[in-house]
Amino acid sequence: MSRLVARILLSLLVFPLALVCFGLMIVVMASRRPREEEGALIVADVITFIFICAYWTLVWRKSVRWTLGRFLVPYGVAIGFGVIAVVVLGNVTFRVDREPLWILMFLGVSVAWLLTTIFLWQETPLERGERLQMSNRSNISCPSCGYNLTGLNEARCPECGAKFTLDELFASQPRETVGGIE
Repeated sequence: MSRLVARILLSLLVFPLALVCFGLMIVVMASRRPREEEGALIVADVITFIFICAYWTLVWRKSVRWTLGRFLVPYGVAIGFGVIAVVVLGNVTFRVDREPLWILMFLGVSVAWLLTTIFLWQETPLERGERLQMSNRSNISCPSCGYNLTGLNEARCPECGAKFTLDELFASQPRETVGGIE
């Protein structure tokens, strides 16, 4: 099993583990403050959100090139989503049972954070090129469009769809010069 597949499988565990964390926090908080159900629910939501963020970050920490933006933007999106949800919840009349709304808000904040990380933590083409250069591999580029084909299993460009034989592909690559001699 590759590391990527293992990370993906571990990522899928975030949902059942978060549910267990949330359930445990509800039980603990309800036993401490039995009359403050809404407050216990909010604390359980926040702690479960922190668990989700920590777990997800630990699973993907080695495969992400960390920048300040990649670290902070998902939290900004989640906080923004949370503020909007709290304002909406604050305007809900007290006749409505607000506990399910708090749970939905927590779910929305968590999903907003996870989706933001999925899009922001992706490796850019520039980062992939740098990573491949650091691994001392020579890049193989598509002769038609210049797409980096290094690491692919077939001699077909996923960008432009052009097909090549391996001989055509290797013949089209620029030759590396050493000390000015080819």
